[in-house]
Amino acid sequence: MRKALPARLEKRAVARTMKAGKSRRANVHRGETGQAVRLAFVEFLTLPVLIVLAFMALAVLVFLLDYLRPGMLEPARAAIQKVLFPDAKTTVNVLQTMAATVITVTSITVPLLLVALQQAASGLSTQVLDQFLRRRVNQVYTGFFVGLGVFCLLAAATSDPGRNPVYAATAALVLSVIGFNFLILLFYTTINQTRSPIILEAIHDHAADARVRQLHWLKTTRSAPAYDNPPCRMQVHAELTGFIMHVDVAALEKVLRTGGPNDEVVLSLALGAYVAYHDVIAEVRCDSDEQGKRIAEAVELAVRRERLRNVDHVDAGFGVEQLYDAGWTAASSAKHTPLAAINAIVNLRDLLARWAEDTVEQSKESRVVYTDNVLGILTAAFESILAAAAEARNPRVCAEVLSALAATFARSRPSVQHDLEAIILRALPLVTGLPVSALLETALDDVEAALESCGADRPLERVRHARRERQVDARDVRTAAENLGDESAPGLQRGKAGPPTA
Repeated sequence: MRKALPARLEKRAVARTMKAGKSRRANVHRGETGQAVRLAFVEFLTLPVLIVLAFMALAVLVFLLDYLRPGMLEPARAAIQKVLFPDAKTTVNVLQTMAATVITVTSITVPLLLVALQQAASGLSTQVLDQFLRRRVNQVYTGFFVGLGVFCLLAAATSDPGRNPVYAATAALVLSVIGFNFLILLFYTTINQTRSPIILEAIHDHAADARVRQLHWLKTTRSAPAYDNPPCRMQVHAELTGFIMHVDVAALEKVLRTGGPNDEVVLSLALGAYVAYHDVIAEVRCDSDEQGKRIAEAVELAVRRERLRNVDHVDAGFGVEQLYDAGWTAASSAKHTPLAAINAIVNLRDLLARWAEDTVEQSKESRVVYTDNVLGILTAAFESILAAAAEARNPRVCAEVLSALAATFARSRPSVQHDLEAIILRALPLVTGLPVSALLETALDDVEAALESCGADRPLERVRHARRERQVDARDVRTAAENLGDESAPGLQRGKAGPPTA
């Protein structure tokens, strides 16, 4: 008899069965609507919806106050009515006017801001839009203006000529004044958020937060398999496609603990990796085929895939790739905006300094094996940006990359140092072919000092050898140019004969 899976996995299995049809082609559908709604609330909608609900609650409250007219508030109501809202008809007209004004201003302002964001995104990358959506202040602005419009509409709709809604009109007037002052802040913050340093810093912060969550998740996994020759090995093939956003390790552990003592799961793909149909996502190692099939079913359900990647959970690598994308685009010959590229590099450098020093802690008791690849993504980002800058013949950006690697080299753990050494050695043919630059020479001096301080003698010697050859080539070119100038000088002098005769 088939053993029951953990409740979370059973629920996913039932939901998948209900969505799938008789054909395997039905599995192409990954629950787009549900994922889109969930992502919308994670990225943007949660706070605006809560603010709109608060405005609706306020509309109900002021309606009750106008309807019940509590005696303790009557003096204040009479004073407001005498100064601002003398009769019900005037008050209703004010409410309707304010509702129309708020809706008009919002409908004009939002498209203009979206155009400004689109222009900024075309100059850097689509991360401009992502970071705009994730910022709390933008969510507050959106919720406030939409909520204010809803409040004014509700207040106008619930008013009647026989009852003067003084409290509703007063609240609408005060909130409208606050809202129009918010417009000034909205314009400034929107323009400020289109600056590349602000955008890249926001991506950096999201990536750093995601890495903290990812490290907590990694503590529930093991770094290497414990059993080399299990009786049964079984590959787990994906039935659904998408980016791996999370693995329910706790549910897998429950399944593995109900089997043999040697049962374990080795995940083949990292967080953020794309999974196509029938890709291998894991290998099950167990004592029997029957148990292997049960574990494989649990693995397929525990690996959550989505249509879009985001850094709101544990995919820190996506934040690194966003910084890389912005840096590579800015450094390439297609854009030639070195300042934006340098801003991306310094944010990547800070992430490298934070992550390269500490050893990733993983459990020795876990039966789920996962290989962390975030540092590999991070070091590859530096190399790709350096290659783009070298192709664009930009020694300044290349120098910034080399300086970042040199500054963090001594503080990195040995495995990361090995990766940085490989990047430096592969970069030598690129940077030694660039024009001589004081910044580049200083960066290479920093690289030599970092390698020497850590006792990396062989890479150090190769760097020095490449620089010596570059100096020899530069002298040869300079000598050839001088000789060519000397040879052409007599001809030039002969060409400078006196003025032409008639």
